[in-house]
Amino acid sequence: MKNILSALFLFTLFSCGGSNQLVKNPPFEIEKTTRKSGVNGIENIRFVAKNIPQEVSFESLYFQQKKSKVLWEDTNLYYATFSTVPANSKDRVLSVNREDEAKNPLPQIPVEVPFKIKVNEALLEYKVGDKTFYTVLEVK
Repeated sequence: MKNILSALFLFTLFSCGGSNQLVKNPPFEIEKTTRKSGVNGIENIRFVAKNIPQEVSFESLYFQQKKSKVLWEDTNLYYATFSTVPANSKDRVLSVNREDEAKNPLPQIPVEVPFKIKVNEALLEYKVGDKTFYTVLEVK
C-alpha cells in the first residue's frame, strides 16, 4: 500500500501543475536573437519568433543573472530590457530637482537563473497552458 501511495504521489507531482523543463526544441522557431545597447545604461535583448502556437505565452527572459518581462514590439519581434547600471553607480544624478533624479535608470537586482547558461546566452521562460518551460537563446 505504501508503494502505491508513493507512486501515486510521484505521478501527481510530475503530471499536475507547472513543470520547469529545459527544452531544446520548443514548439516555436527563434530566428535570431540580438543585443542592443541603449542610453542611460539600458540594454535590450531582442528576438524574432515565428510559428508560435496560440497556447504559448512568453513570460520572462534571463540574461547575465537578471530577469525581465518579455514584451511584444512588432509582428514577430519580442524584447526584454535590462539595466546595466549598478545600484551604487557614481553616474547617478542626485539633485534637489526630482525630475533630474527621475531620469536615473532603476538598478536590477541579480537573480538566480533556473538553469546554467553561458555569458552569451539568454534563458527564455514561456508557458504552454499552465506549464512553464525554458529554452536557451544564443545572443549575438
